[in-house]
Amino acid sequence: MAVGGALAAFAGALYAGPTPSPSPSPVSSGASRTTVIVNSGDSRTTVILSILAFVVSVISLVATTWIGYRQYKAQSALTAVEEARRTDEVSEQRQAALAARSAAVTAQWQDTGPALVIHNHGQAPAMDVTVEVTSATPGGLPPRLPSGADRLTMERLDPGQSHAVPLTAPYGMAAVIQAAVRWRDGAGPHENIVRLPTVGQ
Repeated sequence: MAVGGALAAFAGALYAGPTPSPSPSPVSSGASRTTVIVNSGDSRTTVILSILAFVVSVISLVATTWIGYRQYKAQSALTAVEEARRTDEVSEQRQAALAARSAAVTAQWQDTGPALVIHNHGQAPAMDVTVEVTSATPGGLPPRLPSGADRLTMERLDPGQSHAVPLTAPYGMAAVIQAAVRWRDGAGPHENIVRLPTVGQ
């Protein structure tokens, strides 16, 4: 109750009208006196203006902080996108890219015959390379790999390097073959399956 009464008294004093000016005291003939009159209305106006200025400064600080935070988040997102793009570019540059094509080669143990040429067009070495050849022509027989193996394996194929795989053409070999080339590089495993015409039969 005492606190409530004090607050009520403070509010009444703040919103009350101007305090009557005190009557000047009699001044003796031999002395001079200056009477200072304080206007309570001007004091209340100064307090209110100070409070408003403080509120405006707080609002301005909050708004500036929020705008700065939004700008920071936007810049962080742009930076993340740019870093991801650069990472993708570097990753692409460091990947191997194997392709297969048909060719006719002459081996030491046979006349000119069909072959499969594997070439690395990428910027990184291809590791654990495997090549499988099957028939892509209904009723046609697939060519045979060297030594009659089901698949050809290579430990490594460097960028720009090619490797020719001679194929043995059986009677009734398919006119179109399917070559499945698989390898591994720094980005992981890859596979390239292509259909090629046989040449040099």
